[in-house]
Amino acid sequence: MAELGRMSWFMEIISVITCLAGFQATAEPQGSVYARNPVKTQLSTHTSAHSWQVKDDIFNSDDVSMKTLLSAIHKLPSPQLRHFLYKAQQGQPLNVLVIGGSNTAGGGLYNFKEAYYKAFVHWWNQVLKPELGSELSFSKVAIGGTGSDFFTFCLQNFLPEQVDLVLIELSVNDYGSAHGSAAEPLELLTRRVLRLHSMPLVLYVNLVDRSIWDGDVMNTRCLNMENLGQRELSQHYGITQLSWREVACPLVEVGGKRRRVLRESKLFHRDKSHVSNTAHAHIAVMIAEYFKEALKTEQAEPLQSPATLPQSLYSDPLVLDLELESSLCLTYLSPDWREGYAQSLEANITVSEKFHFVTPAANRKSSKHLAFRTDAYGGWKTNSNNGKLRIRFTVPTLPPLPPGSAALGARSVSIIYRSKDNDATALAWVDDRQKDAVHMRTNFCGRHMYQTRVLPLFSDVLPGIHTVTVKPYGKGGEFMVSGLIVGYQDYSGFLGYRPFDVRNKNPSCQSCYKRHWREDVLNGKKSEVLAAIKYATTQIQQNRPPYSQPQRPNRQVTAARCSKRVWDPEFVERKGRRKQNFGIFTKKDFCLVAEFRNAFTPDP
Repeated sequence: MAELGRMSWFMEIISVITCLAGFQATAEPQGSVYARNPVKTQLSTHTSAHSWQVKDDIFNSDDVSMKTLLSAIHKLPSPQLRHFLYKAQQGQPLNVLVIGGSNTAGGGLYNFKEAYYKAFVHWWNQVLKPELGSELSFSKVAIGGTGSDFFTFCLQNFLPEQVDLVLIELSVNDYGSAHGSAAEPLELLTRRVLRLHSMPLVLYVNLVDRSIWDGDVMNTRCLNMENLGQRELSQHYGITQLSWREVACPLVEVGGKRRRVLRESKLFHRDKSHVSNTAHAHIAVMIAEYFKEALKTEQAEPLQSPATLPQSLYSDPLVLDLELESSLCLTYLSPDWREGYAQSLEANITVSEKFHFVTPAANRKSSKHLAFRTDAYGGWKTNSNNGKLRIRFTVPTLPPLPPGSAALGARSVSIIYRSKDNDATALAWVDDRQKDAVHMRTNFCGRHMYQTRVLPLFSDVLPGIHTVTVKPYGKGGEFMVSGLIVGYQDYSGFLGYRPFDVRNKNPSCQSCYKRHWREDVLNGKKSEVLAAIKYATTQIQQNRPPYSQPQRPNRQVTAARCSKRVWDPEFVERKGRRKQNFGIFTKKDFCLVAEFRNAFTPDP
């Protein structure tokens, strides 16, 4: 009976979407645009049903008007949209690639048909297919607790043959602690999908989470990646955003404050981690409205070649798109444990002491996911603090690069691991570079729960055969290595992972990272921090008079390596004047702090 009720709910959603699409033809003057285009004729009439009309027991006090839903669609002009419409009006079969985290994977749902993309595809095939002749299908690449950094390097492992529309739902999982630098992974992923040979249309589906921890809502201010650079990415690349937080927590005053996120809100699931089926219905309607309006107003025309992308906004502009597209990935994280995905990186295990391999299918059996949810997490697992795992892999030569390229053919190597709600720790290093070992910790500066982490091990690995060694230590519990990545040269990682137990997602990096400076040095960032110190030193020497007081030669110096373009000479100078020992050279939104002794001694 419960299943019948859920199916009834779904069909009611579809009927409402269909109604809102306005498919009731009206007569138009001869020679008008609508008279010449039967699809536009069907879409010309908007019904008077401008409110979201679904059973009270579904929406209750969270009823949302159509005006609110439409205001959450931040539409931007796009040549890819016109290309998509051209293919649709030609009656071509189309495919939607959905990239996301656990909300897209089905977390918080009781029936897979409630998923926003499933409802949208159903609407398209029920309403538009009879008129256009274009059938829409979907491919889901969604893994719980996984962000853009993973998908940027591993997308090729999961790509379907045809991609016409890409929905990216990662505004929750990507959220970090620094504006701009937190958006780097999403920018890289965006560039990858925009450069696919099929020239797909890309939309951002921006959800928000409550981050309930110990019974309290941590994200009371309704923050997501839109606060840390996603809005700017949208403008920079011309990508329409579906900003669901305009529905969940709209602005309530001119000062820019949003309605507080309440624990009791029916827009979120009671599992504390996901949005509810109501939110999925909202997103489905927004996507349908976006395309309904586009068919009425946009001129369909094909693209002859991929649009030229602008220079990177946040990520390193020296990174070539060709380098990015040449990424290789070995991973046992799977969007569908029933599928056998091809690995793009060749590797094999040469040493496995107290590690055992767990397939995604086997690991799924112990998860709390519902039956229809297919994402799963496999890898090499250990509960020992003195085991060892060694992976042998091949780094191939890069494809021919454009003349004058700064790339030298070297690649970066990163490790993929899954964090759990424990304190497991391990070291990892490339080849025989144990002295440069990277420290991995499942909970760092807060509780990270069940998440995917991509951690760079070495930034300049030449083509050839190499190894990665992993050695757990401590008594933190289970640790699982889920793969390796060979990426572009000098990849330095994503330093903004946010803990779950921090209010409003604003971790006190200054105090937290300072406590763990040894781990930060081991995290492969030593050269970058030293470079930052050298830069700050140069600025101080050039822009301020000699110190009025003698300096102790062995004092402690702390430096910060922040996001690109964050160093401000005046700021550094001001800090140096105020604190005789240089204090902490950083801004509020820095991403890494590491301490060194005897790093620099200024002239007396």
